[in-house]
Amino acid sequence: MKILIISEYFPPDQVGASRRTKILAKVLSNNNKIKILTTSPHYPGEISKVKWYKPYSVNYNKNIEIHRFWMPIIPMNNSIGRILNYTVFSILASFFILFAGKSDIVWGTSPNVFVTIPINFHSIIYKSKRIINIDDLWPNAPIELGYLRNGILRSISKKFALISILSTDGISTISDKLKNIVNQIHKNTIPTASVYVGIEDYRLSKFRKLMNNKKTDITSPFIFMYSGKLGPAYDFRIMINGFKNWIQMDKLDTRLVIRGTGPEELGLRKLVNSIPNAPIKISSNYLEDDKYDHLLSSVNCFILPMKDNFISTTAIPTKLLEYISTGKVILGISKGEPKRIISESKSGLICDYNLENIVDTYSKIYHNSNEFHNSEFQMQYIKENFSEKIIRKQAQQLFSDMD
Repeated sequence: MKILIISEYFPPDQVGASRRTKILAKVLSNNNKIKILTTSPHYPGEISKVKWYKPYSVNYNKNIEIHRFWMPIIPMNNSIGRILNYTVFSILASFFILFAGKSDIVWGTSPNVFVTIPINFHSIIYKSKRIINIDDLWPNAPIELGYLRNGILRSISKKFALISILSTDGISTISDKLKNIVNQIHKNTIPTASVYVGIEDYRLSKFRKLMNNKKTDITSPFIFMYSGKLGPAYDFRIMINGFKNWIQMDKLDTRLVIRGTGPEELGLRKLVNSIPNAPIKISSNYLEDDKYDHLLSSVNCFILPMKDNFISTTAIPTKLLEYISTGKVILGISKGEPKRIISESKSGLICDYNLENIVDTYSKIYHNSNEFHNSEFQMQYIKENFSEKIIRKQAQQLFSDMD
């Protein structure tokens, strides 16, 4: 079977949508011919061979065809920028989809609802079956995050989202909770299945090896880290203020490292610079996968500071699966699906959105980190619930339901 996957993000971009597309392509490539239609890398842009004067290229990674087209970089710091970015991608993808050719299934993974435009165009031309991925409900998430404040834009977005959901042959979601919500919207009339982001088997094996080879001495200083997109779905302010209040009380040898890029980066740098002598570092340097995995394995504790909103309830962040896979302890400021997974995987402590509680949780993990997680159980949990085998089984079930 020939499958075309469409995503604005693909490696070397290091965001959840990129990881999802890479893993999905890999697990499906064993029995199918896979093509990816994506853009020039958003980050790091300097390594891209796709330029405005040479707007299309085709590369091969084992048995996967990667079709890239040039797209201008559009800031997404407000609702107009985000909608413009998504619209430009959808229009360009609808044109360059002709270069990718015919497929039996076209699967749009990112950007969420907007990718419906090119997949419907492909279906009309090639009579292909359509799958749309939903990782957050549009426009609920952008409304909560403050991007959609205009009443007219909200109304248009809601209608567009409903049409997109109802005009497809299949739907994939990133969590069971989100799947149940989507089923309620279309009243169980469209095949819908959870197809998790997951984590690649080779990375899980690498993390296990790195964990087994770690030195027995205690790392100094003790490193807390957030690594991932610096986006509006995360409450970095309460994470930083909790850390600041804690170290002012205890005066310990510890560091907070915030690694990533995104629309919140400038505001975070201003906040950190306003705290005198704070042992907080923000890093936006790009790391290739091997160095990135070694970095993840070198820290003591990961922080997942989800905002208290709908996304926090329904999403399973890619970074959370990476955190658990390293076998390290996690400090979760979250609820819903992330809270459930941290609890089930025995990988850390969950605290609410109370600053005093967050300060207390920092202290507990620093002084007794080994008591709050189980490395072997964490890795086995990921293998049994989010491995390549699980993702492949979920995708195949969706195909079967669509037949």
